[in-house]
Amino acid sequence: LSTPPDAFQLHPDNRSYGMALNKIRTPVNVATFTPDGRRLLTCSQNGEFTLWNGMSFNFETILQAHNCAIRACVFSHNENWFLSGDDAGVVKYWQTNLNNMKQIKAHDEPVRALAFAPTDLKFCSCSDDTTVKVWDFARAAAVHALSGHGGDVKARSIPYTGSRTTASAW
Repeated sequence: LSTPPDAFQLHPDNRSYGMALNKIRTPVNVATFTPDGRRLLTCSQNGEFTLWNGMSFNFETILQAHNCAIRACVFSHNENWFLSGDDAGVVKYWQTNLNNMKQIKAHDEPVRALAFAPTDLKFCSCSDDTTVKVWDFARAAAVHALSGHGGDVKARSIPYTGSRTTASAW
C-alpha cells in the first residue's frame, strides 16, 4: 500500500482527506476530475476555473471562465470537450486545454446541471426556468425542450442506453 500525498491526512476511519486553497477564497460550486483522473477542475462562485494537480493538489491554472457563478460542468465521454453552465443561463464549450470554443444562451435562468449523451452527439441542460433542453452538440442548437416540471430542475441523467433522459425538480 502506498501512503497518501503529504497534502492529505488519514482520517480515523482510514479515509484520506485534505484541503487545498487557491489565491482567492471563494465558494466552489462544482468539482470534477478530468477523464484521465490526473487533474481536478473546480468551478467557483466568482466564475473561475481552477485546475489542480490530482496527486499533490497544488493549483496549476486559474482562469476567469464566466462572468458569474458556475453551477455545472461535465466532460464528454470521448475526453475531448467539456461544458460549463452559469447563473446567467449560458453554456460554454471548452477544449480540455481550457480554450473556450463557443458559448450559447441556453436558458433564461441559471443552468444547474449538464450531461452528455453516451455518443457525445447530444447533451442536455437543466435550469431554474423549469426546463430540460436537449441540444445537438455540433450545431449548438436545441432539439427538444422538456417542460412541465413543478419547480427548478436541479439534476439530470442520461443512461448509457441513451434512450431516455431523467431529471429531478425540487
